Amino acid sequence: MDPEHPDKHGREFKGYLYRWFFKDNRGAAWAFRDDASHNLRRFWKWAGEDLDPRDRRPPTGMEALGKYSIQGYQVRIVQCPEPRALALNHFVAIAWKPGRRTILPWKKHPDDVRYLALESTLRVMGSEEDPPTVLGEWVRGFHINYGVGPEPGEAAFRGAIERILADQQPIVAVLNLADGTVVEPREPVTLSGP
Repeated sequence: MDPEHPDKHGREFKGYLYRWFFKDNRGAAWAFRDDASHNLRRFWKWAGEDLDPRDRRPPTGMEALGKYSIQGYQVRIVQCPEPRALALNHFVAIAWKPGRRTILPWKKHPDDVRYLALESTLRVMGSEEDPPTVLGEWVRGFHINYGVGPEPGEAAFRGAIERILADQQPIVAVLNLADGTVVEPREPVTLSGP
């Protein structure tokens, strides 16, 4: 971890959610329960356990907000504590498409979980000429950058989620988390092709 990072707790929480979904394979069912906000506050606490007490902060503003059905996914939008630095979450959307089970084990279709984020830009540090946010998606081993996002807000983020889940939001760049390489398409692309 970067010892100079101005929002260590926010950064650890972002990493904690990534590990929860993609390394620990714990799924997304918790996000759609009535106690989702309680679980989020627990995750925030656990993300800060290894931090110096001076770097911990309360999860002020964290809340599991609306649940929606978008493009065949169940979607829960989460408001995160206000980010204090670049590339941290304003909002997260957990999109979950439950898998199908059959009596034939080889025909089982696993759950499809997508972790979408509305991330802070340099504007949070006082640079007014920068875009308000960046849209991102975390997948196993990669971070997808969808480019400029809207001003932070649930309704605006929901509109962006609808475009992403409908494969209508162009991909600007993809970061390989294993080696740090970035692939920038010559032309913005979508996941479904032309």
